[in-house]
Parts: sequence; structure tokens; C-alpha cells
Amino acid sequence: MGCAGGLIYSLREHTAHHPTSGPTIVACGPLLTVKGGYPLDWLPALNAKLGVVLLCESEDEARRSVHRVAEMGMDHVKLVVIHRSYAEKPLRTVSAEAAQAVVSEAHALGFKVLVHAHFPEDYRLALDAGVERDIGAVEEVRAVVVAGRLLDGSPLIEGLRAAGSAAAVAKGAGKTIWWSARGLR
Repeated sequence: MGCAGGLIYSLREHTAHHPTSGPTIVACGPLLTVKGGYPLDWLPALNAKLGVVLLCESEDEARRSVHRVAEMGMDHVKLVVIHRSYAEKPLRTVSAEAAQAVVSEAHALGFKVLVHAHFPEDYRLALDAGVERDIGAVEEVRAVVVAGRLLDGSPLIEGLRAAGSAAAVAKGAGKTIWWSARGLR
């Protein structure tokens, strides 16, 4: 989930200077998304005003948002690519061109781009744009597996692995896949 840059920056600095006060924080700050896209489809408007998200409707806006993340002192950039909700409701999401602008601008500034994605078409757009790793939570990827859309050994899984995602597959009654973003420093 996204976080206002000032808040997470302060927490990161505090724990860096006082290691026993909390975990090491590697921060992305605000999520880069579009109007009406995830998480703006459910997030109270106040959170958006507090800077939990930045918009990237166009290539230019995407580049400006990446620069804002850099100015906040974040470690990485986090892009949202989600075409539909768990309830199968269509959602607006970033265009391929805006996603590529996020990645190229972030790379030019020395940042990695992580993606918040749920479904195969989301991961495909992100991989095509050049993101390094996914950062999906267990529940997100489980939704894909339960829907029967993502199987271990598929070209999409192999593409995620090739992009640097660490994948662990637990075999059993619901096939759970857990993606993690290891080694992000």
C-alpha cells in the first residue's frame, strides 16, 4: 500500500538512527496510479489529498510523478497496474505508454520500479513496461491462481522470474503462490 512520502521518510530516518525502535524501512512512498484506478476506487478522498497516491494519466504526468517520488527521498517507485477488482469490476489503469514513461524516468534517476498488480494482464503490462519486480501480496496472487488464470511454469510466471521476482509455489488444495520482492536495497 502507498504511504505519504513525508510520513514514511520520517519513519525510515527514525528507525535508521534508532535501530531498536523498528524495522529497516525501504520505501516507495505514494503509489502511482490513475483517477478511478486502484486504490482510488475505494480509498477515502482524504487519503489521496494526503499524498498516498500520485497520478500518472499521461507520459508527462508519469515523469513528473516519478520526480516527485525522487524529491521525497524514496528508495524505489511503486506503480499500480490493476485492470479489475477482485469482484471482477473493471478498473481504469495506467496506459502502456505511461507505464513505460514511469520506468524509463525512474531508471534515468537510478530507481527501481515495483508494481502492485493482481491479474495476468496486469503483470504482462508491467513486464512489457520494464519493471524489475512485482510486489504482490499473497492474497493478490492467490486470487489469480484460484481463478485458474496463472499456473506455475506458464510464460507469465517465467517472465516474472526472469524479471527478478522470487517465486515460491506451495502445492495443495487451492494452489497458493507467494511473490516477494527480496533483495530490495
